[in-house]
Amino acid sequence: MKQTLVESIMVPLQEYALINENKTLREAVTLLKEKKSKAKNGHTTMVICTDEGQIVSELTILDILRAVEPKYKDLSEMHLSRFGYSSDYVASIASDFGLWAHPLQDLCAKTGSKTLKEVILPTQQFASIGPGDTLDQATHQMIISNCDELLVREGDRVLGMIRSVDIFNLFCETIESCGL
Repeated sequence: MKQTLVESIMVPLQEYALINENKTLREAVTLLKEKKSKAKNGHTTMVICTDEGQIVSELTILDILRAVEPKYKDLSEMHLSRFGYSSDYVASIASDFGLWAHPLQDLCAKTGSKTLKEVILPTQQFASIGPGDTLDQATHQMIISNCDELLVREGDRVLGMIRSVDIFNLFCETIESCGL
């Protein structure tokens, strides 16, 4: 793995659904569903851009679910699952913060009125890696950052993404080729 570089298995930016930051959450959900059903790999991430085409963020299914319940912003920095809290404790947090008190009642209103600009994080807040870095470095970065994918950047330019599933598939191929 040390000799394998990120650029050899990264998914190029062109393979992802691209959507403007001024579109609504509902429009993003519709486009993501359409692209996911048509794509060979069924990407569950979209790339968000400005009117000028500059990449400003990414949007995942988890981001969409978080956006429907805005109170998650109060918990966003806690990363509770990393610390092994029990499901009862996590459920009590949902109750204490009133999360999902009215889960899908006003889903249409929430997704139709929120723009992506309101719910996304800028790319500077995402973990990233360079195309010439090794998969060992990418794996380490994913684990430490607790994320399933990393933006692949060359300077300020986003080239694509590297996904944990692709690293895992390479792990599997490597293990199978050991002949043990």
